[in-house]
Amino acid sequence: MKRIGLLALALVLALGGLGIGYANWTDEVKIIGTVQTSEVDLEIIYLSNTYVYKNLDNGEIVIVHELTDVDGKCLAQFGCIPTNPLLVGSAVATKTGDDDEVTFTYVGIFPCVEFWCDVVLHYSGMPAHVVAPTWKITKGADWLGPLVDKDPGVVGFARTWDEPVDPWPGCGGADLDFRKYIESTVVDEGYQLHDCNYIWIGVVFHLPQDNTLMNKSGEIVGTFGVEQWNAIPEPAP
Repeated sequence: MKRIGLLALALVLALGGLGIGYANWTDEVKIIGTVQTSEVDLEIIYLSNTYVYKNLDNGEIVIVHELTDVDGKCLAQFGCIPTNPLLVGSAVATKTGDDDEVTFTYVGIFPCVEFWCDVVLHYSGMPAHVVAPTWKITKGADWLGPLVDKDPGVVGFARTWDEPVDPWPGCGGADLDFRKYIESTVVDEGYQLHDCNYIWIGVVFHLPQDNTLMNKSGEIVGTFGVEQWNAIPEPAP
């Protein structure tokens, strides 16, 4: 038995020297994991403007609202520009800077006319809630401040539609409902958004008859944000 043991050991050493070893049956399972993170994304899809004309043929005031895409292409127009027009005031929304910035420019506005400027956002991603919309006067607070949230005055709003559908189906049909204000819901802090919801944000200037408001300039900066609906505070370091 001792000689057999020594012989087996010698065989093992010999096979090892030849690069040959013992083998045994094996099996394994390969795991492949794919990862797709979610998102919270607001996309600017529509802008709208207000143009106020004097009809030079009869002296009447003509108000025209225009719906555009993000490149400024007119999708629908409400009201007809007179054949002999003089543009006297406007409120124009333009996409500026990066994908998350819109500028509302009000020029030549005057009392007794509502100058609307607004933007429609499309939300996509996981459920989210709205961070409180804010409006901050960065220039002209002395005259703009007393007008905020007054009618006549200056009103900022954020609203949405309960159904996740295109707010302007067809873009240009005769039955196009431009405002849909009555059917919309106020969006405030904590409002829950879901994939494919639309948010309508705007500022309306409706100045009162007040001679002290002539030849004024100002600036208002607004922010509208969302965050995941189950967000929790970051732990303290």
